[in-house]
Amino acid sequence: MEYAVQLIQYYLRKNFINSLRLVTYGIRDGRSIAVDEWLDEYTSYPSKSEQLKIIRFLKMINERIDTQIKIIIEYESYLNKFKEQVLISFSNNLTLTIGDVCSISTGKLDANAMKENGKYRFYTCAENYYFIDEYAFDTEALLISGNGANVGYIHYYKGKFNAYQRTYVLSDFKVNPLILKLNLNVSLKERIEEQKNTGNTPYIKLDTISKMKIFLLNKDDEYKIIKTINLIEQKIENEKKILELLKKQKSFLLDNLFI
Repeated sequence: MEYAVQLIQYYLRKNFINSLRLVTYGIRDGRSIAVDEWLDEYTSYPSKSEQLKIIRFLKMINERIDTQIKIIIEYESYLNKFKEQVLISFSNNLTLTIGDVCSISTGKLDANAMKENGKYRFYTCAENYYFIDEYAFDTEALLISGNGANVGYIHYYKGKFNAYQRTYVLSDFKVNPLILKLNLNVSLKERIEEQKNTGNTPYIKLDTISKMKIFLLNKDDEYKIIKTINLIEQKIENEKKILELLKKQKSFLLDNLFI
């Protein structure tokens, strides 16, 4: 039944709108539909055998999309467990704080300073970065969302960029920034939950980040762990691209099933 409903939805999405165009008159806000003419319009629809084939196809492609989503979830779960295991294995090395191994500042701009066709990346507290015409930083950095729904979200970037005033910018690293990012990924969420300030907009203070203890690794362990994480993250990105292609394929095929 679920796929039969989808069949009707996609069929109406295209054919219903097209039928309305034929009986819509006027311009702009004055446009109206001639209901009597619309009710007299003829429309075509697939035969029962064709409907069954379409429904089977919908079921097949939706199951493939569901499988792809499960694959991504499994890899993400594995990555999180791997990072947690690293923390457990090296928990005795918690001797320094983040403030000891890098400088911490914030951006200076409002979130609406973004420019659609800007030249440089502009980091706000969103998961995605935007663009802007001028840069304020030219460095290797970790950028942490300081407020809002994505509080604690972490970006890594090396190059010229700018940042929102509630985005924390970590730079001038004395340790490998990717190991620092691993520390943050594992421990920051819990620390935020313990210390974050609530109100209309949740936010974190500088001390939440600067006083967080971190573990350090020797060069051999560091290389192996970073390499493993990079491989898993790349695999996740590839699987997400496959998912997007499947969704686009589904949309394209459904649009062309009803002509």
